[in-house]
Parts: sequence; structure tokens; C-alpha cells
Amino acid sequence: MCHPTAMAVAGLCAVLLALPSTASNQEAPPQQANPITDYASLRKFIQRWSNDVNEQPGRWFFRVHDTPVTVLADEQHNRMRVISPVAAAAEIDPDKLRKMLEANFDRTLDARYAIWKGQVWAAYLHPLAELSEKQFHTGVEQVVNLRLNYGTTYSSADIRFGEDGG
Repeated sequence: MCHPTAMAVAGLCAVLLALPSTASNQEAPPQQANPITDYASLRKFIQRWSNDVNEQPGRWFFRVHDTPVTVLADEQHNRMRVISPVAAAAEIDPDKLRKMLEANFDRTLDARYAIWKGQVWAAYLHPLAELSEKQFHTGVEQVVNLRLNYGTTYSSADIRFGEDGG
């Protein structure tokens, strides 16, 4: 017998797969102001943000509000990540893990808690070529807030998804 949660997920997937696709009918989104499209433009924006940046090919390390931030970018695969270490994964008890996963749904907005190489991270991912300065700035702020709010509100901003009908 299937678990009720598994049946609900399977049902949701079936509904989503049955929805008509409108991708071919959609217009291209409008150009965003101040795009960050490659390493060079990303480097310039990070250097305006912080005077103390350690750079390696495709990686930048700096601090925001005394919080360590790493930006990883890959032009070839059109990806960019903003990450900050939160805690050792081995130190996360089941209650905190549950709270992080719940927060990923309604309190983390565009950033997420993630586990990679034995470490819990606050992470924001975005296609590099479509990234605007505003999106990057917001992503860094959300990552810093997730790190700072770990163990308390687990939130990336002052709003909560679904609280006002969103």
C-alpha cells in the first residue's frame, strides 16, 4: 500500500503533466536593466559591492555584514551560485533539518538551504546570462539572511510566501 504523501505527490505530478504547455506562445521577457552576463560584468559588480574580494577563476570570496559569501560562476553552462556556509551537516538534528526544509517552501524566497560536501549552505542559483544586478543583489541579501536566521526564523526576508494570499 502506498503512503498517503507518496500518492498525493504522484497525483500532483499527474495534474501538472496534464496542463497544456504555453511555452511556444509566450513572448520573450523584457530586457532587464543592468544585466550581469559574464565573468567580467559579475567581477565589476562584486568589486563595487566589496573592497576586499579574493578572486580565483570563476570564484569570488568576500564578506557582507561580516558574513562570508562565495560566488561561483560557469559561463560555459550559464550558471551562477551565491553561497555561504551555515553549519556542519553532521551537527544538524532532525528537528532543525525539518525546519530548514519547511523554510525552503515558505520563508526562503529565492535562496535555499542545501547540503553539499558535509556542509549546510545558504544558496541562491540563477542563470548567469539572464542575471540582473538587482537579482544578484537580492540573491546575496537572501543568502546572508538565511545564514544569519539559521536556528531562529530560517527566513531570507521579512515576508513569508502564502501569508498574504501569494
